[in-house]
Amino acid sequence: MLALGAGPLETGLLAAALWTPWLVAGLPVGAWVDRVRRRPLMIACNLVSAGMLLSVPAAYRAGVLGFGQLLVTAVVTGTTTVFFATAYQVYLPTLVGPADLIEGNAKVQGSEAATRVIGPGAGGLLTQWVGPVAGVLVDAVSFLVSAVCLLLIRTPEPAPRRPDRQEPLRRQIVEGFRFVVRDPYLRTILLWGAALNLALNGWQAVQVVYLSSAAWSRATS
Repeated sequence: MLALGAGPLETGLLAAALWTPWLVAGLPVGAWVDRVRRRPLMIACNLVSAGMLLSVPAAYRAGVLGFGQLLVTAVVTGTTTVFFATAYQVYLPTLVGPADLIEGNAKVQGSEAATRVIGPGAGGLLTQWVGPVAGVLVDAVSFLVSAVCLLLIRTPEPAPRRPDRQEPLRRQIVEGFRFVVRDPYLRTILLWGAALNLALNGWQAVQVVYLSSAAWSRATS
């Protein structure tokens, strides 16, 4: 973004593009994922994300990279993240037995939390060493690695259960939403998470711009 001369507005739009798919597609995706095989879906999400991210360094090298492409890339990769994150949580029970499910969830959530802590710092160092475009390239490769790892899983995935009477997707979405709203614990978690994510993402959207401006002012003073 800094290389393109973008300001706080563009940075905020890009951050919003990454997270808006959760708001728009989160409920439909949650109901739809139960109807399909999860591993092929996750592999497809990885390949689409990798392709979109690879288009960024390719466009930069060709001298045609613009904010519009970054915005489209953010929307697409944000949407594939919604599908992937929803599918892998449902896919995990097909890999481990009920007795190991708690340990499996703990390891998955632990590794995800570790990447969220280590990732921003490692990404910053990588960007400083090789530049932001090369950092995007590394990110694209990580999605390809994820796709290969999923392809190497040999545990067969059972076919989705198809009841004799399939409820319309819209009704499933409404029932799921009502269940969350009516449960006092889930409702509290939902509201708390929404408020936290709004504040945190608003802060992160302008963090890089603020720090870069502060560093530039300090260097020129």
